[in-house]
Amino acid sequence: MRIESSVTSVSWLPLGAVQALPDLAFASGVAHYDPPPPDQLHDPVGLLARGGARFVNQLRAFIEVEDGRIIAHGHLGQGHIGSTTLRLASAALTFPGAAFPDLRPQPQSGDGWVRFEQTTGGRTGVAAPHLVRRRPFVQLAAPTVWTTLALTIHADGRSDYQMIGASPFPRHWIYDHTGHLAAKSGLIDFQTWYRQSWARTSSSRVSQATGCLCCSTGCCWCCETAGR
Repeated sequence: MRIESSVTSVSWLPLGAVQALPDLAFASGVAHYDPPPPDQLHDPVGLLARGGARFVNQLRAFIEVEDGRIIAHGHLGQGHIGSTTLRLASAALTFPGAAFPDLRPQPQSGDGWVRFEQTTGGRTGVAAPHLVRRRPFVQLAAPTVWTTLALTIHADGRSDYQMIGASPFPRHWIYDHTGHLAAKSGLIDFQTWYRQSWARTSSSRVSQATGCLCCSTGCCWCCETAGR
């Protein structure tokens, strides 16, 4: 018997979330905030395509059960990052986000259960200036957004889920396998996120949450978020 389940995070930008200088783009109508996502999520990828969210982490997985024992398991889901549209008068320019590779540690298994984890994220579609330690000491790069989800599927058909890590910005809402809104992240922190998105402290949080070392290409989230 095959048992599937899922947990999904939808990350969106609520009204008034951006502070200080970057808010000028929103106040002038160049950029836009997002309406709250629905309480029942039917099409997360479609919501992203319509500009209703910034990125989606969809952790889907399955187990195969035979005579009460788990004989196989695997991942099915993936992450999706959206685009940023800027409007100037009647013109609209859309900048796609840059997704990082999804991070999936080896699933953990026990007596009648398997636990899956998945980290999804990337850089937003529009770059912003930030300080670096090497010349020319200022770079244009988009900040990093991410979430880490965990999903445990049991042989009796039950499933448990949680968000075990996330960037402090934007807002993250969590949906269960039926698409029902099940949880919301706490207070967002734009200033910390905007100031530290490229800092080593942020990359440490990512690497600790995901267990990431390096990918086959020789770069990793630690390098990406440190702006190297």
